[in-house]
Amino acid sequence: MKFFLTIFLLIFSLEAAFAQQAPSFVETDKATYQAYVKGEWGKVICLGTAAIERGTDYFYLRMRIAYAYFMKAQYRKAAGHYEHALALNEGDPIALEYLYYSYLYAGRAADARCLSGRFPESLKKSMKLNDKSEVVSAGLNITYASGSNDELKNEILATAPTEQDGFQSLPVSWVNYQATLAHRLGDHVLLGHSVSLLYKDIYSVDAADGAATLSDARTIRQFNYNLSANMTFSEGFTFAPLISYINYSVPVASDSATGVGQGRQSAQSMSFSEHSFGLRASLELGLFRASLAGARSNFFEGEQTLGALALSVFPSGNLNLYYTASAYLNRQSKDGASESQFVHKHEIGLKVAEHLWLEVLAMQGDFTNLYDPFSEISYNSPERYRTIAGLTLVVPFFEVGITGFLGYRYIRSESIFIPYENASDITNRTPFNFQSITGGITWTF
Repeated sequence: MKFFLTIFLLIFSLEAAFAQQAPSFVETDKATYQAYVKGEWGKVICLGTAAIERGTDYFYLRMRIAYAYFMKAQYRKAAGHYEHALALNEGDPIALEYLYYSYLYAGRAADARCLSGRFPESLKKSMKLNDKSEVVSAGLNITYASGSNDELKNEILATAPTEQDGFQSLPVSWVNYQATLAHRLGDHVLLGHSVSLLYKDIYSVDAADGAATLSDARTIRQFNYNLSANMTFSEGFTFAPLISYINYSVPVASDSATGVGQGRQSAQSMSFSEHSFGLRASLELGLFRASLAGARSNFFEGEQTLGALALSVFPSGNLNLYYTASAYLNRQSKDGASESQFVHKHEIGLKVAEHLWLEVLAMQGDFTNLYDPFSEISYNSPERYRTIAGLTLVVPFFEVGITGFLGYRYIRSESIFIPYENASDITNRTPFNFQSITGGITWTF
């Protein structure tokens, strides 16, 4: 009994000693202020967070900690403390201004725009914010890709099954032109538009009546329009309905049955329209961003239902290093048959110089007819994708609001034979590789 009593008294006396040693409010305020004045940002953060853990929390303490993180370029951590400071002193102009830039430098532009709606006119004027301009950004880019050769063309001709009617296409090259525009609807809604024109040259093997024939190179022309309505009514959460419309024409050869041209082939085009409707939501969680998305599509005369998750992490609290992992489950149904396709994607961004970022992409799966609600890219071609990997160099010039980029992609795909009667009965999978280069420029206003 004496032993347990001794232990109890010892623990009680240690707690009392620690309580006596804990800095008072005045001591905490003095110590953090002195460190703040001297620019000892690590000490400000250490002393301030320790005080908060002990239950000491007030406006100026949060402001000092937030500014210390801001000076260390840890903008996501700074934003959290500025948010707490504004909860204690709503409308403080200094806290509002630094929180705005913390959001902006942390890659949370939607939250910065939403926050600016709370600014008084005097603050907008002093910060030189042009909230009268509705256009936020505009951009242009072009992609060129190539990869197949005569050997592959002859291979699919030799191996195409002839026991059932169908076709097998092999892309030769393509060029894609794209223009983008983003503009505001007030402080809480950002509309994003993109228009692209794709010219894709393909060979096609057509099997009919027990024989396979190879067509000359044909050019598919595709128009694609994307619309996103990014709505941020509360800082930290963004919700966006998505629409994608595609119209493409495929040249086909037909025989003249009558008249002077009887027996001759003439070139005609068949036109098809496809669409996707999606929803995307993102939640900011300190150094993390969690995203959830879903979409419905009707690519290649089938039905696709997609669900996707993504998690981004910003280890340094800024855009100097970031990583995003995304997972997709695409359920495709056609002609009474269905399949599930699982795809995962990984993206890393790294600042390598003052005006240079490097982005690395890797996407893996066995998929076709997939709409990506995060990148708003439609993979609606008949071939199946296995691997997409690449690098992008991003060169921002913040002073003039211009960003240039140059990207390379390696694409490993499969050409497949698709029967006319049962399009889900895939055969003659022929691997081929593609490489693409994309260059473009974006203006921020």
